Amino acid sequence: MIKLPEISKKWGYTWTILKRVGDFAVMKQENENHTCYNVIKVMKNKSFSMGGNEIPSKESIPSDRLWGTYAWNYGKDLNMAEKKFKEITETSL
Repeated sequence: MIKLPEISKKWGYTWTILKRVGDFAVMKQENENHTCYNVIKVMKNKSFSMGGNEIPSKESIPSDRLWGTYAWNYGKDLNMAEKKFKEITETSL
């Protein structure tokens, strides 16, 4: 399983893991005009074959349709993101 990188690019933003416990992370999402904080459940994607090539299993940021279920945006409020992170990591362990 390829781990979610500390810094990645998606949807025109740079995503940086600020804190991670198990399958949950606080991430900073930023581009030249915008910075916000998110809490996510790291998704586990199975390996598959495409065009004769084997694509390995890997971790990822939830897709946009999963926001509100496996990811939450807190705008510029890092404190609220950390509060949600603490809440979900304490109840899931």
